[in-house]
Amino acid sequence: MQAESAHGSAGQSPVRYAECREEIFSKHIWSRRQLPTIVGVCFVEFSNRVNVPGHVLIRHMDGESVLLNLDSERYFGLDAMGTRMWQQLTTAPSIDAAYDLLLEEFDVEPEILREHLCDLLKRLVDNGLLTVLPSDVGTAQAI
Repeated sequence: MQAESAHGSAGQSPVRYAECREEIFSKHIWSRRQLPTIVGVCFVEFSNRVNVPGHVLIRHMDGESVLLNLDSERYFGLDAMGTRMWQQLTTAPSIDAAYDLLLEEFDVEPEILREHLCDLLKRLVDNGLLTVLPSDVGTAQAI
């Protein structure tokens, strides 16, 4: 199996979440058409939660992460901030809970964090690295 990076060819380094967003939009697999067209509007409800599909492998190295989609044989890189977002998103009971934890953890304007979190979520979902589920799916109701 030959791993293919988000750059489109094997052997090159994966896309880092915090790199220049204009460069990512113009040179990599994502285009402006794939991203939400209305500024400030997220494609998911923050009351939902995320799930890591079984075909996704992740390895953490020195505060950064590499994600491998076994179905597409493509790998993706997350820098330290992207990795922290991933950790909170995949362990919190909802996207909103992850957002609140990240807001407490980092000195950032709420709107900026929401925009970056939505952007990362969109990219991860579009590339089959996360799925979004209603927050009550997979939970047992109290009797």
